[in-house]
Amino acid sequence: MGGSVRVSRSRAIASPTRCKGKILWRLLLVGLVVLFGVIILGRVLAQNPVFTIDCASVNSSNSPGNSDSGYPSVSGDGRYVSFFSYASDLVSNDTNGRSDIFVRDRQTGQTSRISVDSSGNQANGDSIYSSITPDGRFVAFESSASNLVLGDTNGKQDILVHDRQTGQTTRVSVSSGGVQGNNSSEFPSMSSDGRFVVFASWASNLVPLDTNAKKDTFVHDRQTGQTSRVSVDSGGVEGNNNSYYASAISGDGNFVAFVSAASNLVAGDTNAVQDVFLHDRQTGQTSRVSVSTGGIQAGGESYDIAFSNDGRYVTFSSMAANLVPADTNGKQDVFVRDLQTAQTTRVSLSSDGIEGNGHSYAMSISDDGRHVAFYSVATNLVPGDTNNWNDVFAFDRQTGQLVRASTSSSGVEGTRQSLVTTGKAISGDGRFVVFESFASNLIPGDVNGGWDVFAARNVLAPDPPPPPPPPPPPSPSPSPSPTSPPPPISSPSILRFSPTTGGNSGTALLAVRGADFQTGATAKLVGNGVEIPAGAATTISSYNFSAYFDLTGKEAGSYKLVVTNPDGGQAVSPPDFVIVQGGKPQIWVDFVGPVKFRQPNPPRPFQYTIIVGNRGNSDAYGVPVWMILPKGTIFSPLYQAEPPSQPEGVEPIDFSSIPATVEVEDKLIVPLFLPIVPSGAVIALPCFLNASESTMIGQKFDIIVTAKPPLVTFSDAGALGRCCGEKTLKDGKIDELECGGAIANLALGFVPGRDCLREMLKTLDKLTLKAALVEIGRIQKGKMPGPMTLPSTLVSVVKLAAVCAGDVIPQAKLIATVT
Repeated sequence: MGGSVRVSRSRAIASPTRCKGKILWRLLLVGLVVLFGVIILGRVLAQNPVFTIDCASVNSSNSPGNSDSGYPSVSGDGRYVSFFSYASDLVSNDTNGRSDIFVRDRQTGQTSRISVDSSGNQANGDSIYSSITPDGRFVAFESSASNLVLGDTNGKQDILVHDRQTGQTTRVSVSSGGVQGNNSSEFPSMSSDGRFVVFASWASNLVPLDTNAKKDTFVHDRQTGQTSRVSVDSGGVEGNNNSYYASAISGDGNFVAFVSAASNLVAGDTNAVQDVFLHDRQTGQTSRVSVSTGGIQAGGESYDIAFSNDGRYVTFSSMAANLVPADTNGKQDVFVRDLQTAQTTRVSLSSDGIEGNGHSYAMSISDDGRHVAFYSVATNLVPGDTNNWNDVFAFDRQTGQLVRASTSSSGVEGTRQSLVTTGKAISGDGRFVVFESFASNLIPGDVNGGWDVFAARNVLAPDPPPPPPPPPPPSPSPSPSPTSPPPPISSPSILRFSPTTGGNSGTALLAVRGADFQTGATAKLVGNGVEIPAGAATTISSYNFSAYFDLTGKEAGSYKLVVTNPDGGQAVSPPDFVIVQGGKPQIWVDFVGPVKFRQPNPPRPFQYTIIVGNRGNSDAYGVPVWMILPKGTIFSPLYQAEPPSQPEGVEPIDFSSIPATVEVEDKLIVPLFLPIVPSGAVIALPCFLNASESTMIGQKFDIIVTAKPPLVTFSDAGALGRCCGEKTLKDGKIDELECGGAIANLALGFVPGRDCLREMLKTLDKLTLKAALVEIGRIQKGKMPGPMTLPSTLVSVVKLAAVCAGDVIPQAKLIATVT
């Protein structure tokens, strides 16, 4: 890590004691200067408030916790503090023996437990790192518990959000289809309204095409359920190395800052160290933040990021010595990058501008970017720092003043180290700094010998001015009869849409993301002197809009997407939709679920999810999906296909002809069918599987998917009559394509890939096909209500039909071990 020094945070588990009591007050004298052994009283900042410090890791009776607490996060006004604790006496009925997440209301004195399910039941695993929204309503946290939400079977650490107003707990480290992560997630942070949650994860199934086997940074939209990866370059290419540590998100959720060792996220990244990056979720642009004012890349590792609420300032720590002039201490320092002016400044300085003689770490920044809190082992940032431990400091970027926050009310420095949590340590208004400390002398009676959470008043942040008095009521005067003003015209906006390209050989379904869409809105593509109106549009919500466009024969080029509300409000897309020549669907498939397929008694279902996507530039119609399971497995779909109406010219599909399941030898074939997979779409099909008692260890769960429209369909009666007639069998005149197709159509319900099927059937000798026809002649034609068992002579024909799903067959396998 480039010679960086990281602080060990080992914790001693304390015995239950009553150690901490009242809140103490003192007046902070600023400017004490020690000169030739004489203490000279300097100027007193008369406008600064009184310094206070209180303990937050206490129960509702102000009794302290009986074990370690840490990783605090503070609300915008300093009222609420979330933290984790191993203590069992902060709330009643805490019997799980695990670390839990708590919130302390410093105004009412109430302490509540957050790491519970939606019914208030305690967790069966540890919960550690938390993040609280400015209003204190939502708390995101990481937990290894498996009982906080239904269906948590991954055995991994997940990210959850608890709503303190409704009591609901939800999991957010999931894919857009709701599939749980297949590896651990950590370090959550939230937008101001709690809608967007950013976190880091080792999971590879949260977004499609996650193939780098690295830790990535993701954002989950709790309103739409969409999960996206942000540790990518401006073209969406994934990073070639890990994205570490806690990431940060702006108050509106548009910008995400993260740390990554990847070298392919921006051009010119040649320093071979981890850097701080910024991803704009609206434009998709990724830029590097850990650079000097002149744009020079950092010469050392960078860590620990935090965001101001307005997204203008990013603060981070770095070992680099070339980010600001006169950086000669050879230590890790704290910097602030102004994204608006492109200025980089250092803030781990004394009030006289002296750089620290020790490392400085994890920091937080106030909403307006003025106040920065961090911790440091430097001994020269304030006078009288002789404890040789990490201390917590607050720096005022407006005045250049710095104060130490981890002291007692009388200004005595802590006897042990104090630390802050990256991005969570300072209130939005800058008035309060929260930290954890192993010191025993910050408040009287601290004898538990463990880590505690404290909230200190930052004296450099003034109290807000009192609200102005209300204006006097106006004098009564006669007024004309009120008239209702006309309703304002809506102002819809388009943030982004998908896909952004489409081939002029078919249709495209555009999913639009924006704001203020109205039911009945219309859409069109405008460009090259023409307008392409959309088919029937659907307004899913005020911020989601979808519409079909028939691009067949349209001129290639760039087009603007225009959405018009019924009241006349109109939005024009910032990016262009590009029509390209030709184009075809490109179907991909994935299959996720437990890798241990247990066989309990009695059997219970396990949830799996089939994921089908189309990365091509035209829509795919008639996409068959085969799911191949061990014989005896019970398949139960958790979805219901309600496809949109298909454009003119696309042959409708008769679902009634497709059987539910088909048994072939020792396998169970589930023929699914997707009427349409739009360009750029990802479709998740959750299902339940029950293992049979005879299921063997190591069975493979295969899904075979193809997009090879149009389908080859046969009339069973006519084909079988011609193929299975007595004269045909006697003469041996068999049409392989017609007969093989008839057999497969009876078994599977549909047969795609005429050319492939013709070639494959040629590999069968006439006697085998004749024997198959004899067998199929004995099967009564009709709709099959349940599983159909095929005679052994038909198995080879059906297998060939399945293989002929297309020239290239995307396939995904999951090997589940039966235990």
